[in-house]
Amino acid sequence: MLGLLGAEGSFAARLLQARGLTAVAVRERLAKTPGPGGVSVKTEHEPSARLKLDSFLAGLKWHKAEELFEFFTQNAQFIDVFGRRWNREEIFKGFETLFAPYAKKNAAPLVEETLADASGLFVATVLWKNAILASMQRTWIHRMSVVLIREREDWRILLMHVTAVQPL
Repeated sequence: MLGLLGAEGSFAARLLQARGLTAVAVRERLAKTPGPGGVSVKTEHEPSARLKLDSFLAGLKWHKAEELFEFFTQNAQFIDVFGRRWNREEIFKGFETLFAPYAKKNAAPLVEETLADASGLFVATVLWKNAILASMQRTWIHRMSVVLIREREDWRILLMHVTAVQPL
């Protein structure tokens, strides 16, 4: 989270700042948070953003664009493995293509790390094993960074960014 905010001028930093988050405020909150390394901020009374993320990831296997599209906010952005930005309308039109690598039988998501879990914001990284793109035969793992925000009584995806992980 601090890294995202520290990348001044980046799309992620502007989104977080528009939601009222600053590096100073995040540092102060983390310093006051008990737990391993002081890095987990969580409120107990809210529905779980992690469950929403898990539901979306599981839904990708069935590739039901109409149902999964509702997980995205109105101003959602998707940044694909090639660095192209997609807005919500483009995500809907290209859903089958964008998410094809994750609908394969052998593609398996693993939530690698939860970077933030606060009252209105959830940030996690997901590793996708065997998410091979035809044009990238050697790339068999993708890292998907996902930012969910609280929208009314539910969680919605604001930003999803996919990067390729090269095998060693």
